[in-house]
Amino acid sequence: MDRIPLGCSNFDMLLGGGIEKGSVTLIYGEAGAGKTNVCLQLARNVATNGDKVAYIDSEGLSSERLSQVFKGREDAIKNLLVFEVHSFSEQSDRIDKIVTHRILGLPIFACIIAFVYFIAMYDGDWGTSPGAWATGWLNDYIGDVIIPGVADWCAENGVDEVLTGLLCDGILTGVGAVLG
Repeated sequence: MDRIPLGCSNFDMLLGGGIEKGSVTLIYGEAGAGKTNVCLQLARNVATNGDKVAYIDSEGLSSERLSQVFKGREDAIKNLLVFEVHSFSEQSDRIDKIVTHRILGLPIFACIIAFVYFIAMYDGDWGTSPGAWATGWLNDYIGDVIIPGVADWCAENGVDEVLTGLLCDGILTGVGAVLG
């Protein structure tokens, strides 16, 4: 797997050689922890290698800061594409423009539907899908825990057998069949 080194040997060693290339990486932390610096250094390293970088700025990136980070490598700035979004509604509008695009909208929708189908239904070579696993767990929980628990409670509290049967064998089993 290819990695993008940050340029700080200890940090790169901690990350197994850098940030994984071709993937989405979430960097989080408190304000002032250095998240922006890490992202700018990674962007500089990728841009310096001649690759394009899409940098989404939500804080206000100054040209002075870019000059500091790219000092001695100013020619690489041409490979940096900076997108500025400053509010949630602006971010939402940008996403809406992509998702509802007359050409890109349909393939994006198809990808989302395929992903949802995989989560809910796929039961192939990798084992059980998350949806099948959740359904199985819910069926087991209702059948092995809830129904016997209600039946025991009814028996302990003198509930009539007809009502107990209605609750356990009718209502709870029916709910379990619908949910599971």
